[in-house]
Amino acid sequence: MHSKLALLRPFSSNFYRSSCSRICLGATNALSLKSSRQSGKASSLAPLCTVAQSTNVDQSLNDTLNAIAERRLKERTRRPALVTSQLNTTAADALGRMRSDVFRMGVVYPETMDKFLNSLTSEDKISVQDALFLLSCCGNALPECLPSERVKIFKKVWDILPLHGAQHSLDSYNARLVIAKENCFTVNLDEFLSEMTDAKIAPSQCTYELLIAHCSQQGNVKDATRLLELLREKGMPISERVFASLINGYLRANDEANAAAIEELMKSRGLRPGSLTYVSKLLAYAEQGEAQKIEALFKEVNNANIFLSDDDVLEATCILSRNGREELIDQVLANLRKQIGFTHKAKNASLRLASLGFFDAAYKVLLTVNKGTNSTGKLIDVGDRLLKHMVRVAPIETVSDLCQRMERDRLHQNAFTSALRFAILLDQFDAAVYLIRRMAMSNVELRPQYFWPLLCMKNAPEDGAVKILELMLEVNVPITMTTMVEWFWRGAPSVTVEMLSKLPVGVRLGKSFLYCSYLCHLMENADASAALEFANKTRTPLLSVGKVVDCLLSSFVREQNHEVAVALLERLNTMLHTDPTAAEFNGHFLSRIGGILDSDQFRNLLESMIGRGLHVSEDSVELTLRRGKLAEDSDIASKLRLLASAGKETALKSVEDSVDRIIGDFTTGGRDVSIRAERLLQQMLSEQKCDEAMKLYDFLKEHYPSSAIIFDKQIILLCAEKERFDEALALFKNGLENRGLRDNKTTILLTTGLVSGGRIADAVDVLRLHRSFVNNINPKAVAFDLNRLLTRACESSSVEELSDLVDALLESGYSINNNAPLVKCNRLLLANGELEKAVNFFENACVRFRRMPFASELLVGLIKAENSELLQRAYDLIVQKKGEVPALTMLVLALISTQRIEQAEQLLTKRSINLDSGLLTAFCRSRVMSNKIRDLESLLTATRHMAEVSRDLLYSYVLIAYRNGKNWRKAADAWSRMKEENFNPSRRLLLLFHKIFSESQQQPPDDLQNLLDGSGFADSEQSERDLLSAVYSTLPSCEVNALLNQGNTDAAVDYYVELAKSGQALPLQLTRQLFASLRIKGDYETMAKVRRFVSSLDARYLNLNFMIWHAMIESGNVEAFLKPLENNPTLVVPSSLIAFLLDCQPDLEERVKAYAERAMAKGNATPKAALWAHYVTMERESEAKSLLVEVGEVTIIKNVRYTYIVQQARKSNRPELVEEMLMLLKRHAPEQLSSAAGYIINLDVSADRFDSAKDIIKFAEENYCTESDVYRRAVKRFTQRLQRSDMVAGEYAEDANDEDLIVDKEAIFVRKMN
Repeated sequence: MHSKLALLRPFSSNFYRSSCSRICLGATNALSLKSSRQSGKASSLAPLCTVAQSTNVDQSLNDTLNAIAERRLKERTRRPALVTSQLNTTAADALGRMRSDVFRMGVVYPETMDKFLNSLTSEDKISVQDALFLLSCCGNALPECLPSERVKIFKKVWDILPLHGAQHSLDSYNARLVIAKENCFTVNLDEFLSEMTDAKIAPSQCTYELLIAHCSQQGNVKDATRLLELLREKGMPISERVFASLINGYLRANDEANAAAIEELMKSRGLRPGSLTYVSKLLAYAEQGEAQKIEALFKEVNNANIFLSDDDVLEATCILSRNGREELIDQVLANLRKQIGFTHKAKNASLRLASLGFFDAAYKVLLTVNKGTNSTGKLIDVGDRLLKHMVRVAPIETVSDLCQRMERDRLHQNAFTSALRFAILLDQFDAAVYLIRRMAMSNVELRPQYFWPLLCMKNAPEDGAVKILELMLEVNVPITMTTMVEWFWRGAPSVTVEMLSKLPVGVRLGKSFLYCSYLCHLMENADASAALEFANKTRTPLLSVGKVVDCLLSSFVREQNHEVAVALLERLNTMLHTDPTAAEFNGHFLSRIGGILDSDQFRNLLESMIGRGLHVSEDSVELTLRRGKLAEDSDIASKLRLLASAGKETALKSVEDSVDRIIGDFTTGGRDVSIRAERLLQQMLSEQKCDEAMKLYDFLKEHYPSSAIIFDKQIILLCAEKERFDEALALFKNGLENRGLRDNKTTILLTTGLVSGGRIADAVDVLRLHRSFVNNINPKAVAFDLNRLLTRACESSSVEELSDLVDALLESGYSINNNAPLVKCNRLLLANGELEKAVNFFENACVRFRRMPFASELLVGLIKAENSELLQRAYDLIVQKKGEVPALTMLVLALISTQRIEQAEQLLTKRSINLDSGLLTAFCRSRVMSNKIRDLESLLTATRHMAEVSRDLLYSYVLIAYRNGKNWRKAADAWSRMKEENFNPSRRLLLLFHKIFSESQQQPPDDLQNLLDGSGFADSEQSERDLLSAVYSTLPSCEVNALLNQGNTDAAVDYYVELAKSGQALPLQLTRQLFASLRIKGDYETMAKVRRFVSSLDARYLNLNFMIWHAMIESGNVEAFLKPLENNPTLVVPSSLIAFLLDCQPDLEERVKAYAERAMAKGNATPKAALWAHYVTMERESEAKSLLVEVGEVTIIKNVRYTYIVQQARKSNRPELVEEMLMLLKRHAPEQLSSAAGYIINLDVSADRFDSAKDIIKFAEENYCTESDVYRRAVKRFTQRLQRSDMVAGEYAEDANDEDLIVDKEAIFVRKMN
């Protein structure tokens, strides 16, 4: 483990490895001075154990835990528990980002630092650890800044910290010396020591060593000698570090005689010259530019078997560059050892050199980075960061030369493209134009997308947009309709069509193209009147019909007066020249706008079209009637059919179309052929006829590319599903490079198919290739598909392949955060029972990703499995990466989570350790938010003899959890426990007791009541806020829970929405409780409002749409529920909702029957299944049987919700109906049988029907349907209830909330009402 000062500086040298205590980038907890001075070997579990050899496979879990416990910690860091910074959300995010960047890459971005400093408010508080971290970020960790800029940032941070509660300490002054050295800033010795004296801080040995090093670096040997005498007077030991500093100072002053004398003196004192001494010489020789001495030094170092770190060699390189001796850089770089983490160190060093203007030296350093390729042989780009920085600070000619060198030296496969992207991001118009010309000269393939941002760049000259069009023609890049409509006309508002048509570029494009593009621009961005006026002035034919329809839709949606828009549509018809084409054009337009306009607007549109004599094809009418939400409006249907006076020939041809017939008709079919081909291709895709679909798709791509492009995604996924991976990959790459394919969902689904087919390397390439074409990815939109991808990967890939895939996902930006895919994979491996694979993946993640977010879950899983060998391995890894205190804390908390309280107590007793405050806080918060009260109670028990852990704070978390669940009985038990411990509760605890009992309307114990009566809470609301704000500030969602317990639902909703808008993660249990309260009130409108702030995954998991519809029906507003279904019979809703509607409103049965018939005709059998469920539960046997015969048992069972029937059967005490439902599921849906059995067991256990539950368990075992998680959890719950059946309901309420026992969420609230 390196010292703290080494960690302070991303480019540290052994020369400055002083133990500056508690200064560590990326570390959450303070490190002791002693531990930071220890040797470089990583800590592990082996030296802690009584036996250092590997653990025997048969060794028990207790033996492993005892081995951990028996050896005491070498050094314990004592500090108050639960101390963290209190920052606003923006500042906290910026600080977290800086820590993450430093941990992964050893770098801090100036924008992130500025964001943090500018977002601080007067109420923000910064902890000591975070203060030291911020100070340490102001040196070489900011490679993109000049030293003078870093000094300004440091002074700003130094002045800000005391204003936010972080007073300067000894560590702060030591950090100040380190940063001064890294920024080549001279510190006045007397002023510095005087300032420390004024602050009443005594310099430590570390401070004196840093001052001596600083003076020596500046060539001030006199002051260094004076400090040495002061060090002797104070009786502090003189280490090699001090001698090395003096040697460095004398050599910088060209006084080799005194340097040699110092070295001899050091040897006479028994100190053998080590790496510190040789580094001091290397840096001095580099300062003087002594080539021969540098070469001799490296030979001497190698002969002495002493190794210099990569940091020291890179530091020497920077010194050589600053002194104009770049010719010696290659000689120094040849001695790099390229240890772990070298890549990031070299990249940061190259950035520092580029910031100082040494571009050749920066590139030489970058060349030392190992050049890698992926499985397909393509380069892995390593020069992006340097390239972006060079675009910002270097002349563009230098950047261009750098791009050529990067591609030649295999550092970057698309250096010019990346440089162009950075120039656009930095708004450098001239640089971007220069790069494009150089790209054309270098035969780099150019695409229209490269030019789009330039057309609307802010810093472009007045005629910049026209120059870009000329440039596109100059480099032979086609100017597309999209380029003109969405980019040129929008970015050049002062240019007119007439003006452009007279310019050389306009002449080459042609008047028809220019006029059509400008017309589309007016339709999309101006009003319909302006577009119509312009269309009436031109007589050019209409080009790019698909783009015209898109722009016309925009005009209709925006325009209030549809008469003008319809007049525009009529004018466009005349520009198409032929009636059949016009009919198809109008039909395509109607089918798309039918899903946008409401009934009245659509009806008015049709009347206007009829009045103007516009025609629509028959197929388009049928498509509109089939798809649209307006389909069941008879008036609209009749008006649509009046419009269908053309296009019949196309419809007749489509009846018996085939691929060969369409291709045969190509020479005479015109636009008719493309429409028939699109329709047939859609049919083939739905039927998954891969060969015929590919043939027709190739035909469309060759002759009608604008039609083929809409099928790109479906064809790719069909090929992947049929395991034609080579074709899918070729189509995908072609789509990315030439056809504008940017769909994230298609990428993830193709990757999933490749993973399932065992082609992990291709899957990784797909992710990285897609990322190179896409700037922004919304990971939430593909979260479900991403989870499925990781599930397949965990099942079918090795650990290395899985790590490659996760790396690609993180690099491509598909994950919401860097930890999510790692945690997901770990959970999947543990759930699948692949413990060894989980530990191997954990080890790989530690080394490769330098993070271990799932360490605690892994320990819990291994303890549950009682696999001591793997537990030992996992613990060793955590010790190596996190340190001993965090590792032991995780182990103790894992034992508590698995209810192994005695073993946790024994471990704490034998080791007498401090629990890590950050981990302890996170554990308590997660248990409160997930309502896992038992774990909090176990933590109270296990830590009752630890004076260092705040009992008051732990009890606060426990009482908040009790308050969330209105569990006053548990609160009474907690009061008894406090009395047994002789614990004197604080006013905050008394207030929480008061809240629990008052909100539950219960009388507290007498002795507690006496304390509460004398507390005076009832007279001071301000006192309540002051007492609870500190603890509730870390649990903001619990305030929503408290408001719900008080019955203040409106305030709870407002606060929930406020938290959701701020990005606060809200627990599922709280969302469920909030919706339950709103459902009881029947406030479905507020439910719909809150639903917008719940993620799609959580909404689907909690079945929120069902709750809203259910509340809508319960409140009596059945029209709001039924009318949309009648208008669109293809819309599928749960059958239980329709059955529930009939239970509440029996007079609607005839109306529902009519709707069910129409839905059945459209292929939606759910309403019929709902009618059958209603008949069965109402004991209308004859009607139920006739409907079953009419529709078929299979169709009914596939579309019915068994949960509703089971609920009604249990409610009316009809066990025969439950048995009948189970038998139907067994015959036609056996995959649901296990979940159904588990669901019924849960209902029976909730109603104390234990005999019925036993019968269902017997049925499940006899029919071998015990495999589902729902069933297993239900049986476990049933067993627990049998064991404690004498307890009251309040004591087992926690179990019902511990985890979701019922998959079908619609039953939860019905069960509560029952």
